[in-house]
Amino acid sequence: MKRTVLFLSLPNENGHGTQKAQKDTKGTRNNVARHTFCASCGPFVPFVLLSRSRWAKLLFLIAVTISAAACNVFKSPPGRPPADSQELAPGEIIDFSVLYGKNCAGCHGENGRGGAAIGPGVPLYLAIADDATIRRVTADGVPGTAMAAFAQTSGGMLRKEQIDAIVTGMRTRWGNRNNPGSLNPPPHRAQAAGDAKRGEAVYTTFCSSCHGADGRGGKASSIVDGSFLALVSDQGLRTTVIVGRPDLGAPDWRNNVPDKPMSPEDVSDVVAWLVAQRSQFPGQPYASSKLTRSASAIARSLNREAQAR
Repeated sequence: MKRTVLFLSLPNENGHGTQKAQKDTKGTRNNVARHTFCASCGPFVPFVLLSRSRWAKLLFLIAVTISAAACNVFKSPPGRPPADSQELAPGEIIDFSVLYGKNCAGCHGENGRGGAAIGPGVPLYLAIADDATIRRVTADGVPGTAMAAFAQTSGGMLRKEQIDAIVTGMRTRWGNRNNPGSLNPPPHRAQAAGDAKRGEAVYTTFCSSCHGADGRGGKASSIVDGSFLALVSDQGLRTTVIVGRPDLGAPDWRNNVPDKPMSPEDVSDVVAWLVAQRSQFPGQPYASSKLTRSASAIARSLNREAQAR
């Protein structure tokens, strides 16, 4: 059977060393070995001794292997951009960091530590608020406050899977730090309505040292400001009393008075007192119609002067 012997030349000092091939129909490996030297090019190294058909198969396998290696290196065919270079549609993003950064961080702060609103990354908040509550607030918002609805079913932009990704991400990334739930905090939702009259005494004991005797400010800002109370829900007040605002230096329910944590009843009562301070019609309208008439008279006078000119 005819076989093809492929030799690879070892380059000599003159730079010779081109590829050589030799045919042998009867020779043995010993016979091949006697013909592996060339006076001009130096020794030849036999690469393989195969029939032509097997040699063709070997070349095919080498080509397939090289092609597979190239695809593995470049991850995609030539001319096609890699998958990670393509921008996802907003509705397809489920990465928690991206979703939180785009939709939540503006109010709740980077890393969930608080900003214009309380931080959902505060471990104590995650200890008292269950996933159902966080999901409902995120999806449907809180009417009458600055907390908007984000679910598409409530007029927002996020799909259910994206809402779930936010809730799961908060719990996974920020929950269970030092197990704050073991501190037995007051429940997130009131078990019974508070008493505003008792709440005034509770406020004096636990809050007045910072917010002033009447709540209008001291070392800390006013807690009865009309604009503030107009933009925060009753539940938001309760959550703040329990969790505090670590980002603003406001203590939680344990640390307003040394060694005297607030009871669940204290929390409900002081919230009831705060709610009682809320104006029915927030803002500063004119105190009487007399001012309105004066403003109208000034406007008419200015108008007559303009016409005279």
